[in-house]
Amino acid sequence: EPEASYLINQRRSANYPNIWKNDFLDQSLISKYDGDEYRKLSEKLIEEVKIYISAETKDLVAKFELIDSVRELGLANHFEKEIKEALDSIAAIESDNLGTRDDLYGTALHFKILRQHGYKVSQDIFGRFMDEKGTLENHHFAHLKGMLELFEASNLGFEGEDILDEAKASLTLALRDSGHICYPDTNLSR
Repeated sequence: EPEASYLINQRRSANYPNIWKNDFLDQSLISKYDGDEYRKLSEKLIEEVKIYISAETKDLVAKFELIDSVRELGLANHFEKEIKEALDSIAAIESDNLGTRDDLYGTALHFKILRQHGYKVSQDIFGRFMDEKGTLENHHFAHLKGMLELFEASNLGFEGEDILDEAKASLTLALRDSGHICYPDTNLSR
């Protein structure tokens, strides 16, 4: 009787022909958007967005929203030069006025975009939105858009930035309690 170590279950090589034909592969490579007209249209639209990013405006929130949307869509590589130039001019002009806004959304968006692009922005700009205990004032919890933007901005904090750490903790609790963030009841969430 042979030993168990010699009993190897031999499997045949799985070199069987594919039951699918290459028709599906060929169809997935064909696109009606490959033509010159669509390439020209995309180039035209890219140029229009470059103009919007480069345009001078007093509405910085709109400019930051545009830059943020372009980044979130994964198209920022087409506009790197224009974004850098726009942010350089904003950072030079607005560095002193950044903490004077009463708008949590605009301030958080401003902070987030500048931090994402490597500009030095102090966490102290959020001090005006905190109470004397160092927590986010309750009336800001009514503005979901500002809360979400501040939450995203708080993820860009450096070690030791207490205002951002406190904002993140209080926003996490507020968003969880309001039902805007749904945590599944699993072992992973514990």
